[in-house]
Amino acid sequence: MPTRLRTLLSAALLLLLAAPAIAGNKPEPLPYDLVIEVGYGRRPVSSGMLEELRLALSRAVESAGCFRSVHRDAPESPGADDLVLRLTVENYEDETEFRYSINETPLPGEDRRKLTTVELRADLSIVLLTLREEIPVRTQRFSQRSSWTPHQFEDAREYAKKRMVREVVRKARSLACKGSPGKWAKQLAAARAAAAEPSSSSR
Repeated sequence: MPTRLRTLLSAALLLLLAAPAIAGNKPEPLPYDLVIEVGYGRRPVSSGMLEELRLALSRAVESAGCFRSVHRDAPESPGADDLVLRLTVENYEDETEFRYSINETPLPGEDRRKLTTVELRADLSIVLLTLREEIPVRTQRFSQRSSWTPHQFEDAREYAKKRMVREVVRKARSLACKGSPGKWAKQLAAARAAAAEPSSSSR
């Protein structure tokens, strides 16, 4: 048997033997259902953008397998420790940069502007709360920028939007899926204990 073929067969055999071990290392799902909510703050954001974020985030968390189940709407009888991932988009801005063609002679009625870059900006808030009491357990706030300079026939705005959605979903999934069931149980208990303490103004 040629040496190259023997090497390839050996590598394939090692991958087959390692497959059960790799599957066994998949993180244990958290024993909670997760509801995903996506909305905006004081300034409206297009429903298309919000829906794209919600769908991408739902798929990402489901594929990660870190929760028992993922829902769009809250169940009628939520569990004591079921959670909400609430993603809020604030200060969403969409800017387009143009340059003017100097060397070309435009045809009558032709727009001399040439699209150069589309840039999207937003401030985002991700909060994981208990579904019943709405007690915050984890929070992350950040700003996100995404830009795209198109090549011929490309939809620059669509490319910039997909890039922004990808980055926001990556951060939200990381926040939601980080930690073992034991760590989550401790965080839930600590959040409830903090919420039960009387505030300094009420003492």
